[in-house]
Amino acid sequence: MHAALDELEAGLDVAHPDRSRNAVQVLGYGEMSTVLASDAPGLDGWALKRMAIFRNAAEVAGYEASLDRYASELTAAGLRVPTQRSMTVTSPRTGWPVLYLVQRKVAAASMANAVLHVVDDAAALRLVRAVLTTAFATVGSGAGPVRLALDSQISNWSVQGFDAATPRFTGDEELLYLDTGTPLFRVDGVEQIDAELFLRLCPASLVWVVRRFFLQDVLDRFYDPRLVAIDMLGNLCKEGRADLVAAGASVATEVMDERGVDAAPITAGEVHDFYRQDKFIWRLFLGLRRGERFVQTRVMRRPYDVVLPGRISR
Repeated sequence: MHAALDELEAGLDVAHPDRSRNAVQVLGYGEMSTVLASDAPGLDGWALKRMAIFRNAAEVAGYEASLDRYASELTAAGLRVPTQRSMTVTSPRTGWPVLYLVQRKVAAASMANAVLHVVDDAAALRLVRAVLTTAFATVGSGAGPVRLALDSQISNWSVQGFDAATPRFTGDEELLYLDTGTPLFRVDGVEQIDAELFLRLCPASLVWVVRRFFLQDVLDRFYDPRLVAIDMLGNLCKEGRADLVAAGASVATEVMDERGVDAAPITAGEVHDFYRQDKFIWRLFLGLRRGERFVQTRVMRRPYDVVLPGRISR
């Protein structure tokens, strides 16, 4: 597979992945990665999370160590996660290492955000409850000095055994958490991901602002069950199910009570406010990154090695 990834990277058109030498499909975008798929020999059937944020082998090695421990800690906490391996290739554009996190693809129909659109509203709310119950059992848990966090947006989960031909969700199905590529955990209160790696994806003009005013808040919200729930419910708007937010807020409040989370009830209004603010920030952020890519590639004639999203419906 390593040779196949080398070939994929060598022929990748980062500005237009669909024009790459080997056929490439973009499955999704994360804060730090782009998830690709390819039918090329050796790569068929795999989800390939591409991370072009590293500058040397030592940074990659440190990140891989954090990834391995994160997956191990999540499993020990009772969360089901996919088997994952990492491979490093060299970008022909920059000469820097590119890390690929390789997971078996899951059926597209099993993705929780897809399930929301094919089951009835009662089943959709059962799915919201199941995701939040599973997330709350993990967030803040961990053995000894370890504290775990999750990015629990609905698109980060797969419903195991889901049959699109007879779509239903009872609440007894097992959930698979897919977003294991960002090691969100602390040991003795110290973040185990190098937060500065996030900043390499920021437009240069915003780095100091994000570092000073936003970065810690963004990380902190993954450790706070109430904010995890609000973020997840806001994600329903992005997935075209804003109609579920009001009932989902009631479900989230019930789950917090059941889990003993000492927090104020969640309201639909604050979820919508959170989503509007989040949407504005990420649209601005993406627009500035596109502008920086234009300046870097067209004006400065330097490579820009990160795959950016096209138009995203939010």
